[in-house]
Amino acid sequence: MIKFSHTSPKILIIRFSSFGDIIKSSVLPRLLKTRFPGSSITFITKSNFKELIEYNTNIDHKIYFDRKNLCLDPLRLLSLRKLILKEQYDIIIDAHSNLRSRIISSFINPSFHARYSKPRFRRALLFLLNINLLSNVKTLEYEFYKLIKPLDIKYDENGADLFFNPNFNYTGILKKHTLLENNYICLVPGAAWPGKQLNKAVYTELISMINSHKSNLKIVLLGGEKEIKGNNSITGSNIINLTNKLNLLESIFIASKSTLTIGSDTGLIHGAEAAGGKIAVFLGPTSRETGALPSKKGSIVFEKKLFCRPCSKNGSAPCLWKFGKRPCLNFSALEIFSVIKNII
Repeated sequence: MIKFSHTSPKILIIRFSSFGDIIKSSVLPRLLKTRFPGSSITFITKSNFKELIEYNTNIDHKIYFDRKNLCLDPLRLLSLRKLILKEQYDIIIDAHSNLRSRIISSFINPSFHARYSKPRFRRALLFLLNINLLSNVKTLEYEFYKLIKPLDIKYDENGADLFFNPNFNYTGILKKHTLLENNYICLVPGAAWPGKQLNKAVYTELISMINSHKSNLKIVLLGGEKEIKGNNSITGSNIINLTNKLNLLESIFIASKSTLTIGSDTGLIHGAEAAGGKIAVFLGPTSRETGALPSKKGSIVFEKKLFCRPCSKNGSAPCLWKFGKRPCLNFSALEIFSVIKNII
């Protein structure tokens, strides 16, 4: 353990992306604020993920990196670096560890500096040769925690956090769509990469089974603009399609207040869990070793034990064994329903 002399340190956390990873990195400001109650914590992320940290009460200052033009990128990074040098942070946590985060945080000598070590080589061995040197990985939240463990900080096992705008009437959204808390379920069929998505026909069949089991249970479809076409193809009774009709935090709030939110390994699913919701997630090309595992007790994980998985950090890689459909996501509606029927 490091004996840290500062009782009220200035702390900088850097995590530019992505959706789910920023949510999971929320363990850092919480644990640091618990250890150093008088600290001043600054968090840097991309401006398009602003909502994920804007209302976090453990973060005192937010800096949003707006990458609009690749040619202007170096100038923006140098401007950020100049700001960091001026602030003279006592603790710097680079939770991203890419070229940009290194540019703005390298060759600075705070009292404590930690950088997330991405297991690129070990992932390559796992994906390409099925050699698993990542068997000790628990959750991504815990991996982030290990960065600050030397500061005599213990992990509280509470997973990630997500905070809503205290000045917005989120419950009004429930009323608007005639939803009662814990009397509906959410489906999140889409994902950033097609390789993470179940066949939409499975969702239609699952909805039919849910309707037969509990006819008064409403089913909410969630997603963004890219999911409109796919979600519109899902049919059945009691469906409320809110695809692209809510902003990010509104979607997460709706999901967090449902009886259960079901979907692929996406930021929205992990956001719902962080906000206190109960989730069921399909892990296909991603897995515990890639940081996709939920972190809270009661979360449900659907995954198949196949020699070829995991095969991708984020589901973007093609399936080398694909014969019509991805075998790691070959879940039947009956298989899913048999697990969730006693919950809903």
